[in-house]
Amino acid sequence: MVRLRRDLFKSSDVGMVFMQRSAVHDRADMNRVYGADATFRLPERIDWSTFAVNTETDRTTGGSWAFQTSFNREGNFSHVKVGLFSMGEAFNDELGFYNRTGVRDWTMAVGVRPRLAGLRRAGVREMHPHLTWNYHTDQSGRLAAVPVERVDVGRGHR
Repeated sequence: MVRLRRDLFKSSDVGMVFMQRSAVHDRADMNRVYGADATFRLPERIDWSTFAVNTETDRTTGGSWAFQTSFNREGNFSHVKVGLFSMGEAFNDELGFYNRTGVRDWTMAVGVRPRLAGLRRAGVREMHPHLTWNYHTDQSGRLAAVPVERVDVGRGHR
């Protein structure tokens, strides 16, 4: 595995990844994964995170990609996040953790973080009531029966 990352400006970054599995035991096949990612810190405490990856194997053609993009605004009192994750039917990451292919995952989250003085005196620094909406479909837009299982590659909060 090779991972390269470069900081940009004061708090943004871009990166690339390359992984390859050669033949296993008596099989004469391979699996290759490569892609790029970036996180840009924009004005008004808005972050844009995105990645795109592709896979190659001896037996797949077309639809071997995955991408994610999301916008996140973290304020002192509230936050909003919207994002899209999409993976082609032939995505084949034998080196990773994806269980389903051919899916799209739309997500939105909103919440507040009141930091009230009275609560702080009682030992509560922050409350975080929030709502999260996820909409899972296949690539043609039909509702998926089971949610997408994946690891969020977000970089966290400021």
